[in-house]
Amino acid sequence: MRRARRGGARIALGVAGAIALVLVLAQLLLPILAARRVRGELARYGVVHSASISAFPAIELLWGEAQSASVSAGPLSVDPAQLSELLWQARGVQRIDLHADSMRVGSLALSGVSVRKRGDRLDIAGHLSEAQLRASLPGSTGFQLLGSGAGGARMRVEGSLLGVSTSLEVLIGPARGKLVAEPRGTPLGSLLKVTLLSAPHLYIQSFAMAASVEGSGAAVGAGAERAYRVRIGAQLR
Repeated sequence: MRRARRGGARIALGVAGAIALVLVLAQLLLPILAARRVRGELARYGVVHSASISAFPAIELLWGEAQSASVSAGPLSVDPAQLSELLWQARGVQRIDLHADSMRVGSLALSGVSVRKRGDRLDIAGHLSEAQLRASLPGSTGFQLLGSGAGGARMRVEGSLLGVSTSLEVLIGPARGKLVAEPRGTPLGSLLKVTLLSAPHLYIQSFAMAASVEGSGAAVGAGAERAYRVRIGAQLR
């Protein structure tokens, strides 16, 4: 009887030891494998320097959950649907910090980009040059930042409309979950509205803009190419 008990105890200890070893190996290996997968996914859209994932217990990674993830990248280019799908796949990661030299999402291109995800909240920050603005707003040739508040950023945009030189006040901000640029004070405003960013699962809530160099409030043409610091707030849903 005693021998049977001792044999049963040894078996139980052996099983417990095997389980502990499996858990330790999982804690060591699963985050590494998950980080490799992240690098592989993002490499389809540009240059990825590094990626790391933290999860405890690491077995949570098997059903897509983790405490945090950090990514460092070079230039990235995705269409809005691809960006939305990547973020939706990562919805189980509570904290994400991504830094990229540049990022193009559809027609919107930013440099020095920082993307922060906290729960379902997403904050995107970066620099927007006037060349990038001209590419996003067809026909535009010059800009003057008038102000930025809760409703978005107001800009004086100079350009050509149907071959005629014009100057319009444009509001860049959220509208029904999208980031749009819409002329103000003209009956043609709704017809000239341009969608800058729209993606499934991504509901844009705020947009702020500030001059990143002194004198950016002056009219374009008075000096060198100017740039603006922009921040986009969104909800993942």
